[in-house]
Order: sequence, then C-alpha cells, then structure tokens
Amino acid sequence: MDHGQAPAARRPEDARRPDPHPHRPLSHHGQRRGRGGGGRRLPAGGGGLYGHSGKSLAERLYLLRIFQLAFSSAKHRPEALSALEAAGRGLHQPERIQDFDWRKFQLEYRDYIDLAKLAQLIPVIGAPVGAVVNWRLTTRLATTAMNAYRLRWFEDEHLT
Repeated sequence: MDHGQAPAARRPEDARRPDPHPHRPLSHHGQRRGRGGGGRRLPAGGGGLYGHSGKSLAERLYLLRIFQLAFSSAKHRPEALSALEAAGRGLHQPERIQDFDWRKFQLEYRDYIDLAKLAQLIPVIGAPVGAVVNWRLTTRLATTAMNAYRLRWFEDEHLT
C-alpha cells in the first residue's frame, strides 16, 4: 500500500466491487480487518482505540496495571482492580517508573503462569501445549485490556 494515500482511500478498481464485509470495522489504514488479530494487539495498541496513546508515564503505568489485573490470582484480583481504577483516575501513581512495585508485579505474574509454562518443557507435547497456553494467555490479556479501557471510557463519559 502506498503510505502517501489518505487512510480511507480505496484503489479505483475496488470502487466498482461491493464491500464483501461491510459489518467489519475499518483498520487505521482504511481497510477491513479480518477475523481474529484485531484484538490481539491489546493492550498497547488498544488504548489508541479509546483515545489513549500510551506514551506518557501515566499511560504506561496503566498498561502495567492491566497486566497485573490479567495475571493476578483470585486472591489478589480485587486489589489489582482497585489499583487499576485508581490509576485510571490518576490517583496513587508513582512519580517515576522505578517507583512501581516491580517485585510484587513479577511474583504475581510468575505465580500465575508457572504451571502453564512448565508444561512446555515436556517432550513431544510441549509445543502444542505451549501454543494453547500462549493463545489463552494472550486472549486473557486482550480481553482484560479491552474491558479495562471500556471501564475507563465509561468513567470518563460519566464524569463529563
């Protein structure tokens, strides 16, 4: 695709053909997205869909909170959710990225994926098990990110 074109531009020969998938959303390049893949770039790319660039420190910390919520145990999930909600409002944020509680974040993440990833070491079945595990982890993260940004969007709409 020529990057000099306007995002929604179509080739002249496409103008004669009807759109085979009018129900699918347009990508940022003005083309229809296929099934799957659209949500797989969350959370980093998903924030842009809801008006958040991810370039500021606050946005990066919000992304970390999404990871923390997605991969928290059931015991720590309410705490992770309240931290995510506070981060969405800009409350209780560290001044620097180094002030984030990395140890707690790493321990929760490790505890969540340990057993699932350990199965990948088993000869013969490791690769298929790994593919399924990675798919589920990615899907869980994408779903959590999508819902976190929706929650944030609704809170922003409610406050204005």
